[in-house]
Amino acid sequence: MKFLSVELEHVFAYDRKATVDLSGTTEDQNIVLIWGRNGMGKTSFLNALKLLFTGVEHPSSRVVGFPPRSLPPRQYVVGDGAGWSGLINQPARRRAENEGRPVVASVKAMWEADGLIVTAEREWKYDGATFMESLLVFDGKDRLVKEAAEARLEDFLPKDFVGFFFFDGEDIKSMAENAERKQIDFDRLLRITFLTEATAELKKYITERQRAMTRNGVFETLHAVEVELTRTTGEAEVARHKLEEIDDRLLNDTVELRRLTTRRENLSSGASEAQREALDTRRLALRGQLDETSAAIATELPPDVPMLANLGLVHQALEAVETRLGAAGAAEVALVRRVRTELPAWIEEAPVDLDPTQIAALSQAIGDRLDALVAGSSDNGLFSTIELGRADRLRTSLLRWATLGPDRRGIQVAKLTEAQRFRVELEQVEEALMEIEVGSQANLETYKKVVAEIAKIEDRIAEYNQRKGVLDGKLNELAGREKELKERQKRLQESRDAEAEKNRHLRFYNAVVRTLNEVTEGLRREMRGRIESLINNRLQLLLTDHPLIDKITLDESYTMFFLDGAGRPIGRSSLSSGMKQLAATALLWAMKDSAGYGMPVVIDTPLARIDRINQTNLLRGYYPKLSHQVIVLPTDAEIDQTKLEMLRPYIWKEFTLRNQDTGESAEIVEESLVGD
Repeated sequence: MKFLSVELEHVFAYDRKATVDLSGTTEDQNIVLIWGRNGMGKTSFLNALKLLFTGVEHPSSRVVGFPPRSLPPRQYVVGDGAGWSGLINQPARRRAENEGRPVVASVKAMWEADGLIVTAEREWKYDGATFMESLLVFDGKDRLVKEAAEARLEDFLPKDFVGFFFFDGEDIKSMAENAERKQIDFDRLLRITFLTEATAELKKYITERQRAMTRNGVFETLHAVEVELTRTTGEAEVARHKLEEIDDRLLNDTVELRRLTTRRENLSSGASEAQREALDTRRLALRGQLDETSAAIATELPPDVPMLANLGLVHQALEAVETRLGAAGAAEVALVRRVRTELPAWIEEAPVDLDPTQIAALSQAIGDRLDALVAGSSDNGLFSTIELGRADRLRTSLLRWATLGPDRRGIQVAKLTEAQRFRVELEQVEEALMEIEVGSQANLETYKKVVAEIAKIEDRIAEYNQRKGVLDGKLNELAGREKELKERQKRLQESRDAEAEKNRHLRFYNAVVRTLNEVTEGLRREMRGRIESLINNRLQLLLTDHPLIDKITLDESYTMFFLDGAGRPIGRSSLSSGMKQLAATALLWAMKDSAGYGMPVVIDTPLARIDRINQTNLLRGYYPKLSHQVIVLPTDAEIDQTKLEMLRPYIWKEFTLRNQDTGESAEIVEESLVGD
């Protein structure tokens, strides 16, 4: 790629349109000098050319000031009001504001590449409120805008590479003094970034999948379900075992019941049906009466028992309450109670506006004070501290029990006596039935024992059947739970198998990541070896025989280390700033050549702190060989007449930057700043 021309208008220090013709450079005369004193517009020219390829959206293009800071796009274009005046030229901006029209800043370049003539122009339009950036690329006959234009520029020079081809001496100086540079920059330049990016994307995917698997908690949930299923299955097994035991006992008791029933029938004398029917009727009636009386006792007696069983204590408590009320004065107590009742209404009638809550609170407070006034009794009995209203209510309750208690106790005693009578009579009727049934007194005791055994077995069978019903219900519930858990287990096992498959994939991806890392590191080692060779080769061209430095090596982050003739490390503090700058220049040169991009190189402040001898090496061995087209932006202090003569064979043309005192009206003229 070869620049044919560069045109600037209303950008940075360039108020009017300024054009540089670069079309005549050749392989032998590949250098163009654009002279300029400090503040004339050299840095503006370099930055504008960078912005053509990056635009202001790229963060590295918006770094200004010292210490460096990155401005937002709008502040970078129109200024931040704190020392940065913006990308748009200030005089042009003021004229546009006065005329009520937008101002447009632009940078345009034309170049030749692969037999095509390409023109790229980037503009920034500002209307006083907002700005808009646009890019137009003519690629042969094709007109490209927006994303297509940006993509086409990337083909010629990717945004991340701009700083390696368009730079000033301060960039090299910074690299030399800091001894560090972001490894990713070099990876991009060496075209191995895709490996690190692919590795990073794979790692990101692996991490996200692992987090998703952790959030799903399939393995933990499956374990919990299997534990619950085991517990449920165990409970069901225990219940079935108990049912089997009950069935065995029921079988044995049923056989025994049949045997005892047969024996009871054998012992029966076959009494008349009339006698048996009469006694059965009486027995049923007695049982009904006994049940009814027992139910009444069970309902009424329990709440009354504490009082009915302790009527003496009731009388003593009543006397103590009467003493308490007597000590305070019954009239006072009645008065306080009545006042308490009337207080809310009285307060509501008062000429004070209170809400219901306040009225209730005030009534309670006054009532408590009144109770305290009538509570000043010298009585020190059981209820000496009880509140009078409560004491009055207690007296009413105790008086009722003291008065009605004896009668209620008599009623309950009568019911208990009646129940006892029914029970005794029932036993007599059942005894008579047995005697009628057996007929012989000799067999009566045996008959009674058989009947008792039958009743015991029937009760036991009833209990077994009840327990069997409970166990059957529990088994049904456990069977449903077991079925539900098995279905859930099946679903979770399917999810687990899917997760296991994903784990297998993740293991494969991790293996790919390891392989990519190994390949990347292998490429870096190979590239570092090649670059080390290039650096040392280029350093020999830049550095006149130096007694200290014999070789430069690079570590994994492309940091340079210096060795002497014996292979011993040389401390960086032992090297001059110029020496380190030459080493950094050699590194950039080697990296550029390794990248393989056929781009022109633009350099501002080219010689910086380099000593005179090594400046000669730069002039003769660096700039003529750096690229097929090199644009140098020097001051007359850097390149004097003698140095200019060294470069003269390689120079196609010279231009000089002229500017007004304000530094905002730069123009480019074809002349040399250094006289013949």
